[in-house]
Amino acid sequence: MSDFNRGFSPISAGRADMAVDAGLRSFMLGVYNKVALGLVVSAALAYATSAVPAIRDLLYVTSPDGRLAGVTVLGMAVQWSPLIAVLIGMFAMRNPSPKSSGMYYWTIVALIGAGLGFIGLLYTGA
Repeated sequence: MSDFNRGFSPISAGRADMAVDAGLRSFMLGVYNKVALGLVVSAALAYATSAVPAIRDLLYVTSPDGRLAGVTVLGMAVQWSPLIAVLIGMFAMRNPSPKSSGMYYWTIVALIGAGLGFIGLLYTGA
C-alpha cells in the first residue's frame, strides 16, 4: 500500500544506490534541454513573424507609414491557434504516448512562438 514507514529509512544515506540519482539527473537534464530548445524555437518564430517582411505581410496589415494597422484573417488564426490547440489537447490527449506528447509539445511551442510575433510588433513600433 504505502512505503511510508514512520520516518525511518531502511537504507542509510551512505549505502544508497547512486545509479538512481544518476538516472534521475540524466532524465531531468533531458527535460531541461528540451524546454530550453523550445524557448529558442519559440523566440525564433516570434522574431520571424514580427521582423521578416514576407511573413509579417501575410499576418499583419500595415499603414502606409509602416505602422501596425491590423491583423489579417491568417494572423488572427495564428494568434488564436495556441489556445485552440490547448483546449483540443485537453480532450484529445487522455492517454498520450511519448511520441504523441512530444509532437503536442512542439506544436504548442511553435504556435505560441508564432503568436507572440504580434507583441514584438507592438513594442518595437514597427
